[in-house]
Amino acid sequence: MRPQSLNKLTTAFVFLIVILATAATTMGIFSNDGTGQYEYKSIRGKMVTIYGKGLYKDMSAEVAPQGIAQDYITLFVGIPLLIISFFMARKGLLKGKYLLAGTLAYFLVTYLFYTVMGMYNRMFLAYVILTGFSFYAFILQLISVDVNGLWRWFRTSTPVKWTGRFLIFNSVSIALLWLSIVVPPLLNGTIVPEQAEHYTTLIVQGLDLGILLPAAFISGILFIRQKPYGYLLAPVYFVFLSLLMTALTAKVVAMKILGYNAIPVIFIIPAFNLITLVCTIIILNNIKENGLFNEQYSYQKETFIRFTLGFLLVLLALNAFGGGYYGMAGAENVPMEWLKGSPFRNYFIPSLILFICVGGSALIAAIAVFKQYHTARKAAFICGIITLLWLTVQVAIIGYVSWMQPTTAVAAFIILFLTWQLPKYEH
Repeated sequence: MRPQSLNKLTTAFVFLIVILATAATTMGIFSNDGTGQYEYKSIRGKMVTIYGKGLYKDMSAEVAPQGIAQDYITLFVGIPLLIISFFMARKGLLKGKYLLAGTLAYFLVTYLFYTVMGMYNRMFLAYVILTGFSFYAFILQLISVDVNGLWRWFRTSTPVKWTGRFLIFNSVSIALLWLSIVVPPLLNGTIVPEQAEHYTTLIVQGLDLGILLPAAFISGILFIRQKPYGYLLAPVYFVFLSLLMTALTAKVVAMKILGYNAIPVIFIIPAFNLITLVCTIIILNNIKENGLFNEQYSYQKETFIRFTLGFLLVLLALNAFGGGYYGMAGAENVPMEWLKGSPFRNYFIPSLILFICVGGSALIAAIAVFKQYHTARKAAFICGIITLLWLTVQVAIIGYVSWMQPTTAVAAFIILFLTWQLPKYEH
């Protein structure tokens, strides 16, 4: 197969992954149907608290919020990075190829877990397709890299030994953590760990111990020994691990917020996450791009800022349009008592303002940013300010009622920051 054919296939796969992953994550985050938590007796005779609402309503109350937390990371970090790395790879940048392969590996593992672990839901076929597309795109990306002489692209100062040793240390540490869950029940005769809850088995621990952790261990050894496949696999695994550890950190934080025991992972996972990110940045910064480093770095930075900002603005617009329509349609299941003391008798006027002002400004700003209009910075800045003003007035009237309020506030501040970083366009 010719390289051009590979490029077309990868383009098609990445495009479809972005569309389907956006649909899957937004469904996981924003769906809220169901009656809420309830107790369920598993086949093993254990009582399990079921989440009871949204896409993950049939999952346990401990695991479902972790899925939602990972959806946030996939939506706000994984998808933008996939888009950016795709364009970098299309430019022929080795950094782009590493970033794209590592990001595709993240999508592959994420939706493999969703397919085999998540309780069956209406997004099942999307999970299956995402798993397949991510797998084949990942393979195509790996075989597009010529491993012969790959080491020449790295500076002689590249810290292959200590970064490789960290991969080995990480794999062994996580393996011991998972074994501390699996082995004790086998020794005391209870056999099944509490973490199995009402699921068939320990999917995450099984795939980690059988596939992912050995892959990290082998990649680390090959990198330390400066073998050709070490230079291919270790950087890819670091990119993948950076995303995965970020998602795991979000999961641990979600567990802690909900009051679950997160010791010792609340300390281990974020620490590993930080070290992994540092290692990834160091390795990628030690890649030589045939003297085009500075020029390509500026291009990468502008592309990253533009697509991340535009993506956040599109999400904000969709959220505002959806919330505005819901409110104007009657805001079913939203207590009218929240409006007590406000000048509004119902949610129609506030929802109309949300739809037009927040949603409209976000859509206009997104178009300006993606099209690189000279008004892009001004439009994005105005949108960020409007969103913060909207949230301020909302909280002043009804108080804190949803996690969406601080989440949207964080998104607005990120929009303002990225707007400040966005270069001025001429047209």
